[in-house]
Amino acid sequence: MQSNLPLTHPIVYTVGHSTLEYEKFLRLLDCMEVLVDVRSIPFSKYAPQFNTTKLKEELENVGIKYVFMGNVLGGRPKDESCYKKGKIIYEEVMKKDWYKEGLSSLIELTKKKKVAIMCTEKDPYKCHRHNLIAQSLLREGVNVFHIFENGRKSMVEKLENKNVQSDSTIKLYTIGFTKKSAKKFFEILKKNNVEKIIDIRLNNTSQLAGFTKMEDFKYFLNEIGDIKYIHMLDCAPTEDLLKNYKKRNITWNEYEKRYFDILEKRNILKDIDYSIFNNACLLCSESSPKFCHRRLLAEYLAEHKTEISIIHL
Repeated sequence: MQSNLPLTHPIVYTVGHSTLEYEKFLRLLDCMEVLVDVRSIPFSKYAPQFNTTKLKEELENVGIKYVFMGNVLGGRPKDESCYKKGKIIYEEVMKKDWYKEGLSSLIELTKKKKVAIMCTEKDPYKCHRHNLIAQSLLREGVNVFHIFENGRKSMVEKLENKNVQSDSTIKLYTIGFTKKSAKKFFEILKKNNVEKIIDIRLNNTSQLAGFTKMEDFKYFLNEIGDIKYIHMLDCAPTEDLLKNYKKRNITWNEYEKRYFDILEKRNILKDIDYSIFNNACLLCSESSPKFCHRRLLAEYLAEHKTEISIIHL
């Protein structure tokens, strides 16, 4: 098919690493000079060859510069105003200054080098690199080509009216119990038709847990809302990590990085049945999700399963 866009315009290529072997992935980057990583979470237990540190080293060994821009061009931004009922609204992302600055930096890079942007998803049409970044680039007069697993390159021909991420099939809630009475807490769960509570606290038996002390809590959930209780200790932070953060020995950004490292080391995604998270609610103590590992876990899951919709209660 002939393109109506002049090829004298800057060009951006897009690629998804999926679970490809590194050598095959590298062949897809033939002639590329820069790889821009647009993953919100730049590592995967399923494909450790694409963890950021290792990938950067391997690419630079063959003369390809690695640039991380997942903090400004990622598919799961931290800015809560970009979401509606847990779904990412791409038109809202496009309005943000941090996104515009990231896009401008990407475009400037394409004027000097041959650039590919990379995310996890194999199919570009299910990924924000097509539904968000490519659409923004096209509006700026940049040509976009998707690189497929077989090496085929396909030019994106026209802008698409796709403001909201594809309909999510898995609805995942999160909640913190502090600053809520038992009455308010259970009313929130019932109102949102929560079917399961997934407790990701390290300690769920302390007297400080109040009405969420494990044995009492299981009873209340069943009697009040016919809600199942699951304790996922593998998704809790370590005692050492919690202690260091509470004592302010580490920043929140360092906490995030270490928590994601823990999830990777524990290989929590191995043989996981994502259906368990549908209409489930991740439970922790913090009243707000902003500085709580329940938000990090939800985003980690959504990064690997794009059909997850996150709703913080």
